[in-house]
Amino acid sequence: MALEHRRAGFFFAWISISTLWSPVETGWVSGSLATGDFAIESDAIRVIASGFAGAALIQAASGLHKDAVEWPTRIMIAAVAVQAVTVIVCVVFEDAVLAALAPISDPHTAMPQNIGRNINLFALVLPILIGWALAVWRGLSGTVLAIALAAGFGVLFAASGVSAALVALLLGALAFLVIARLSETGLKWLFSALGASILLAPVAFGVLATSLPVSSLPLSARSRLFAWRTTIEKISENPWTGHGLGATETWRATFSDRPEWLAQMTPAFAPFPIVPRHPHNMPLQIWADTGIVGAVLATAIVVWLGWALPRPATLNWPARLAAAGVFGAACTQFFVSYSVWNEAFWASVFIAGSGVIMLEKRLRRAPAEVPRSAR
Repeated sequence: MALEHRRAGFFFAWISISTLWSPVETGWVSGSLATGDFAIESDAIRVIASGFAGAALIQAASGLHKDAVEWPTRIMIAAVAVQAVTVIVCVVFEDAVLAALAPISDPHTAMPQNIGRNINLFALVLPILIGWALAVWRGLSGTVLAIALAAGFGVLFAASGVSAALVALLLGALAFLVIARLSETGLKWLFSALGASILLAPVAFGVLATSLPVSSLPLSARSRLFAWRTTIEKISENPWTGHGLGATETWRATFSDRPEWLAQMTPAFAPFPIVPRHPHNMPLQIWADTGIVGAVLATAIVVWLGWALPRPATLNWPARLAAAGVFGAACTQFFVSYSVWNEAFWASVFIAGSGVIMLEKRLRRAPAEVPRSAR
């Protein structure tokens, strides 16, 4: 495993080194534990610490004996169910929730954003809930329940306006089709494609950002495409080493600086940054902050993961579906939502990954029936 650890170590070392030429001026930590305002200011420290903690969590889940996962799995499913209820309440009773929390949070910006983030992160663990339903209620009843969960939350995601969560469901379904068809090599192909998206990001997303019909897209999607275009322009200024960790946070150009783009938005966007702290595209941010060196190292990690993970054929079908769904949801957020240095996102991915592992181990105690359609 030493070689694999070095791959991650090289990437972590490079992002740490890139702080030397980053325009972001932050200390390592701030505040103190005694006063309750302690915070880790350095993106590098937070990401590296989250990476090690996540690896330890995955290792711990993998090391659990199959007879010891019953209660951890039940606790996990209970937690997912609680989040499911929270999402339902926030979407169905959104106005009431915003009004109730108005005294402690801005009901026009902060709270709607937090509801959206909660929905996005729930999309990461929804596949585990669906896989669990297939495992517990076997046969036709389990299949019907799984379809009902996917369809029901798909409608809920659409009603919420959080399109990323809906896309996550679709990408998860596509990933499942791939590993169902390619039971030996499916994960290798999926992770290799993800690695290619990092390595070729300036070209691939540049073509996408300029070829999509901007005028027919929602404003949020239009703003992302313009953020991508700006980021690609910045990448060309320093393609080898990038602008330094967190550099996208310092880009202050607004839509008023690009009147041709503002004309395709609304006048209200004039004072808003084109790149709001990050480009909402992790591959492009890796390029912008760490250059081709960081992109190559990140690609190597992703491709290695695809080859190191178990073959889909060794997984039970519910766990296979859960793994594909988590992959699809994570890819969606990877491409359109969060900063690549968002440690909360990566922590959620590690938790979801450990959930798939525990689900698989539980199924080994009582293997679920293989759906007829999957035989």
